[in-house]
Amino acid sequence: MPINRDTHTTAQTVLTKEVYDKLQKEAKKNKRSVSAQIAYMVEQSLDAKEDK
Repeated sequence: MPINRDTHTTAQTVLTKEVYDKLQKEAKKNKRSVSAQIAYMVEQSLDAKEDK
């Protein structure tokens, strides 16, 4: 699915296989892609920091 470049950007990261596998399990449980799961988790983390 193409992204809307006006509202989104891409980023690459290097993960251990162990971390990726955990993300994959969590994503499947939440019916998300791994990319969508990472974006969700980052957003949640940043929102929590703003609330402090």
